[in-house]
Amino acid sequence: MVLIKVFFGTITLVENEIRKLLDLAKWQHNPIRFLIIDFHLVHGLDFSSAEAFVRLQRLLSAKDVLLIMCGAAPTGPVAPSLQAVDLWADREGSRVEVFANLNEALEWTENAYLWVWCLARNAQC
Repeated sequence: MVLIKVFFGTITLVENEIRKLLDLAKWQHNPIRFLIIDFHLVHGLDFSSAEAFVRLQRLLSAKDVLLIMCGAAPTGPVAPSLQAVDLWADREGSRVEVFANLNEALEWTENAYLWVWCLARNAQC
């Protein structure tokens, strides 16, 4: 197992990759509705990295993409950094969902897609 500390020197790569996903040319051919960030192997997050996730959340929100974070326990080493920049799902009107693990996050997104699909077909959901 490899544990990672996300800090100002590594967050740039993460931020650039997410921005590429949202690039207009790519967006028109392959739009996304959810972005899942798994913090399972992350054992630390500095303030500048937490702020980068705030910037990314704003960018995602502008594209109507929901940020989903998983693998970050509320009392673990990552959550306090995210909570300090007000990027946690327990606030009113948050465009962030938080799950204990990747399986729960994937299940939630699958259910969201199924709900929309069901509504689009006027089926009983």
